Amino acid sequence: MRAQHIRAIVYGVGEMGRITTRLLVDKGVRIVGAIGNRNNIGRDLGEVAGLGRSLGVPIDNDAERVLSSSAADVVLMSFCSDMETMFPAACRCIENGMNVVSITDESFYPWGLFSRRASELDRLARRHGVTVTGTGIQDLIWLNLVSTLSAVCHKIDSVSGEASANIDEFGPAAATSAGLGLTPAAFETRFAETRQPPTPFGVALQGLVADLGLTLSGSRQRVVPILAARDTPSVALQRVIREGEVIGTSHVDEVETVEGPLFSGAFHVKVYEPGETDHCRWQIEGFPNATVVIPAMPGKIGTCTIAVNRVPDVINAAPGFVPAQELPRIKYRPYPLHAYVRAGISCEATG
Repeated sequence: MRAQHIRAIVYGVGEMGRITTRLLVDKGVRIVGAIGNRNNIGRDLGEVAGLGRSLGVPIDNDAERVLSSSAADVVLMSFCSDMETMFPAACRCIENGMNVVSITDESFYPWGLFSRRASELDRLARRHGVTVTGTGIQDLIWLNLVSTLSAVCHKIDSVSGEASANIDEFGPAAATSAGLGLTPAAFETRFAETRQPPTPFGVALQGLVADLGLTLSGSRQRVVPILAARDTPSVALQRVIREGEVIGTSHVDEVETVEGPLFSGAFHVKVYEPGETDHCRWQIEGFPNATVVIPAMPGKIGTCTIAVNRVPDVINAAPGFVPAQELPRIKYRPYPLHAYVRAGISCEATG
């Protein structure tokens, strides 16, 4: 018997879920279920994802019904950004015997800031013989790329990164949460009074520290407003952000290590002006110095392609919550994904 298909459930049918669906189908994955919670309930996943054809998979908002009635090897999760929201959903997947690949920001390296939830998921996954991991663009750009670059150094004093994202692509809720359109004074009041959740960069920096074999000794975070230099229309807010109002935020994270090297990251989330693109830059100071710049980073599509390329690694991995740095090096998959699943691991088989 030879495995012919990996069977997957798409958990979250927003834009990231729709992109993921198209990529999975193109890589020979058989999608057997779809879980959503908004306007597309009852519609076929293939039509909603823009495939131009039906997949015979209706979108359902009853997660337990989908998970208990669809035999799947893996669930690709893209409906939330925090571990507390992800936790009960991941538990349901695990209890139904399914591996989990999540692009939840806080799941990328949860062993520092979210160790309680990570430990609970790890124990549950080990008990059911499945694997959970967090991945996304940070798997490549904020972890593997920097870790590999560091090999040129004999000594490292500091590692600093900078990345950007277009807040207009994340919708009105994200734009409002980021303080877009506020005056500087109103922004200062809101963020002084509100405890900020860990940023994706902060979570990734902790994963990078662990990957390099260093020991975290402390961390801090601050949020800095980016002010509009001119009147700029915002698609997410559906209005013009006036000159001097907040057009974005810079989330700055700093991480200290017992061994000495300092790590920092600035994640700029703003309304893009013409000509601006997602980008990333890393600078390692030490002996010798090293720099890498990605002038145009495909953040949204890159997050989905990396999650899809991680599917065989997660199916092949030992049970438990396995962070990205403990998986094989992420790479391009030219063949259908089932070609990368080790013999003897259960996927749909045909004679």
